[in-house]
Amino acid sequence: MKSLAAAAVIALIAALALLLMRSSAPAVPPPPPPPPRLSLPALRLLATGGPRGAFGVEVLDLNLSTTRTPWPLPSWWKATLRRHGLLLLRGQQLTPSAQIAFTRLFGAPERMPVALDESATSEHQRQLRETEAALDAQGFDRRHVLRVSNDAERGYTSVGVWWHSDGSMRDRLSAASIWHLVKAPLVGGETRFARPCAIFAAANTTQRAAWRALRTMHASGLVSNLVHVDPRNASRACLRVNLAGTTMGLMARRRSDALGADDAVLRARDIVPQREAWGVLHDIRERFDAAAYAHPYAEGDVIVVDGYAVAHHASPSDAATDGLRVLHRTTVEGTHPTLQWRTEFRAERKREDAAKEFSIQYAAD
Repeated sequence: MKSLAAAAVIALIAALALLLMRSSAPAVPPPPPPPPRLSLPALRLLATGGPRGAFGVEVLDLNLSTTRTPWPLPSWWKATLRRHGLLLLRGQQLTPSAQIAFTRLFGAPERMPVALDESATSEHQRQLRETEAALDAQGFDRRHVLRVSNDAERGYTSVGVWWHSDGSMRDRLSAASIWHLVKAPLVGGETRFARPCAIFAAANTTQRAAWRALRTMHASGLVSNLVHVDPRNASRACLRVNLAGTTMGLMARRRSDALGADDAVLRARDIVPQREAWGVLHDIRERFDAAAYAHPYAEGDVIVVDGYAVAHHASPSDAATDGLRVLHRTTVEGTHPTLQWRTEFRAERKREDAAKEFSIQYAAD
């Protein structure tokens, strides 16, 4: 009995000693919780039809004006835009600087063209100078944000009323364009979107061959093939169209794809008769119209389009009858030059007269 009691006492003393050792040891903090996983926003297909299926998605439940919810990485934005061609985010309240920050997710923001020809006397140039003076007086930074409006004192008017891709008057297309609707008109003011590559693919073999045989000349003197290859996918051909810049109806036959000294000059014998050229442009316009998605804007809408895969044009709008419309546009620098060059060829007819005549025919159709 004594031995049992002694053993019990020893076990009790050992337990007490172990308890004292544990209580005097430093507490080990619990492991930190795992970092929260970035939840990618949900996507919803837009009701955009046309050849080769629908395109465009709405990005849901993402507020670009707050940092409390982290934005997806630039790689996600770029991949999603390339896959769907058009992204829509509703209900956004972006300052110009916030829009520039959002634009950087897709690449380097382009500087807006602010220098105008002070010696030009055309009505369009005069209106542009008045608009820029009004924006400067309001303290609006025009370096990277283009303010578009149906009121010349609030922003640029007569912008993009024909099918085009941003940057098509330069040696490379803008990689992406971002619009933020600041003020929606009471009626109208939609932007229409279509896919030049899908429209080309939907045409028959004869039509595609006829398009491939043509070049167009922009009002700036830039000459480009009517059909170009998507610089990110050599197997995909697209219509390179800027109906605003080719309003003179100047088109030429192609002799080769080479940019030799002889081919860099647009010769008179290569020029397509103007009536025939206008017929080509009208046919292209009708195909784009038939395949278009017209987006009815609401204030706060942000739209991003893939500049290599989606063309667009604005619907005419008048502030006096439709209500004020104000839109901020930023663009991303293109990284892929396309096959084109400048020419010193000049048409015998005055540019503005030809453009005016084409505008009248375009509006009448």
